[in-house]
Amino acid sequence: MNKLDIDQLLEKFWSAGTTEQEEKELKAYFEQAEIDESHTYAAPFFVDFVQDNSGTEDITHLIIQKLIGKYFDATSSQEEEQLIHEYFAQDAIHDDLKCYKGLLGLSS
Repeated sequence: MNKLDIDQLLEKFWSAGTTEQEEKELKAYFEQAEIDESHTYAAPFFVDFVQDNSGTEDITHLIIQKLIGKYFDATSSQEEEQLIHEYFAQDAIHDDLKCYKGLLGLSS
């Protein structure tokens, strides 16, 4: 897949709009030895999910949890903070994460 295809799939994924097949394509992409430098921020989330493939939790929930941890550790990038903002701007927020919406100053 080319960079544009992955960019579009990632944007769709962060918005919880990917199909199971599209998520498999993303996982396969991130399992490759070489990925585009602009995608490295997302690689640890997909690699961790592939290694711990329990399937019991929503992967978006897990990714946002990790991004919030990086945010509070002051190690998040602007792109990661944008993903956090976009996640909390939607209505479908995981129950375990709702408490962060106000803390991050992202209430509507």
